[in-house]
Amino acid sequence: YYRKFVQDFSQIAHPITSLMRKGKKFVWWDRCEQAFRTLKECLTIVPILVVSDPQYEFFVCTDASLAGLGGVLMQDGK
Repeated sequence: YYRKFVQDFSQIAHPITSLMRKGKKFVWWDRCEQAFRTLKECLTIVPILVVSDPQYEFFVCTDASLAGLGGVLMQDGK
């Protein structure tokens, strides 16, 4: 879903997505870590991806683990 908000997402994520090929051994190389960090930065430095519309209901998508938590404020159709 978020790939549309990251310019050149496919190129940046290639080291990670290539790990999903059938029959390929999963090895997290330095280039995978760099791709992950770059994508994470791209998704966290953009303060607002669209202008909110008070006519639409807001909802919060969250994710949490023992290591951390995160959340995104979203609207239907936005």
